[in-house]
Amino acid sequence: MKRRSPLVAVAAIVLFGAALTAARSARHQTGSRFPTGTFVTKITAQDLVRAGLPAEDAHWESITYRSNGTWRAVWSHPRVAAQPPEEGRYAATGDRLRVFGTPDLLRWRYAKGFLTFSILHVPDKLARLTYTAHPWRKTR
Repeated sequence: MKRRSPLVAVAAIVLFGAALTAARSARHQTGSRFPTGTFVTKITAQDLVRAGLPAEDAHWESITYRSNGTWRAVWSHPRVAAQPPEEGRYAATGDRLRVFGTPDLLRWRYAKGFLTFSILHVPDKLARLTYTAHPWRKTR
């Protein structure tokens, strides 16, 4: 029986791994679209204190992502007159979300009615906390 070179076996493993990674990436990008609808999260006083931010900024926040690439975010409970709703545009490519008008770039994941974000680039401390403190539950 002829023995294979260890180099051939390593090359086969590397090629198989690369093909598997490419297949997963293609499936994710074609099988997963950024979810639209309204999502809500709660930012607690404890979340804020841990992040070094004022506890009095605790609130609920809802954000609506529309299929036309626009979003609208509203603070509530308590509703603060000094914090009007914010609106803008976004673009989702694969598992990345870019929020135009800000430097914010996020990785997103949606499963079982919950949208979660991980930070790729978000310089604002409160924005980082808001995106990541808790999963965003889809309400409609």
